[in-house]
Amino acid sequence: MKRTPFRPRNSAIAAARGTAGALSRLCLIVLLILLACGMPHPALAQDDSWQTAQNALFPEATPPEPAAPREEGILPRFGRRLSQVWHSSVWDLYLPFYMWHNRLMYDDDHIRRYNETPWGGGLGKSFMDEDGDRHFLYAMSFQDSHNRFEPIIGYAFQKNWRLDEKGDWRAGLGYTMAITAREQYDYIPLPLILPLAGLEYKRLAVQGTYIPGTRNNGNVLFLWARWQLTAD
Repeated sequence: MKRTPFRPRNSAIAAARGTAGALSRLCLIVLLILLACGMPHPALAQDDSWQTAQNALFPEATPPEPAAPREEGILPRFGRRLSQVWHSSVWDLYLPFYMWHNRLMYDDDHIRRYNETPWGGGLGKSFMDEDGDRHFLYAMSFQDSHNRFEPIIGYAFQKNWRLDEKGDWRAGLGYTMAITAREQYDYIPLPLILPLAGLEYKRLAVQGTYIPGTRNNGNVLFLWARWQLTAD
């Protein structure tokens, strides 16, 4: 009896070819589905829900958000304000008119000897920023408590609040950073950081500062008038 030869190799090849054919058909079907999703029917092209579903299935790459602008530092902002005041066209006239020595901190003998009328004057420039606050550069000279010449030059900032609808009346608080020199200290330059307050009506202002100190020294309220020579 003749035996039929066993050919396992040919059977494996046939099975592999069948599997490959099935995978090819499956890939073709998937490709057709992807093409269909990319090119919707015209009736669906205007449908937002179709676009939403497509975006959910195939999200586009989101571009990175632009970096937030860096906040301006204290020193750069201060330098910018100084430049704005320096290039401002607004000129101010300063007239010191009163020095009050705190009676709670001075004895009667010192009060009798000390001068409280600081005759003098000065010039400066000012700039009003976008918030309605003022920045100043100024130089003054006046008679100090001992009737000696005292110069002062500095920068000041005043935060303003309007007291009426037109903004003619304004009140403000701030500070000044200055350098002065006095005869009793051989006119050696002395740095100062002092509080500032002011009351303004249109172009006229009264401003003042308080110099702290010890017993029979310092503790002086210094007042001056400022007239804005040119309009903002």
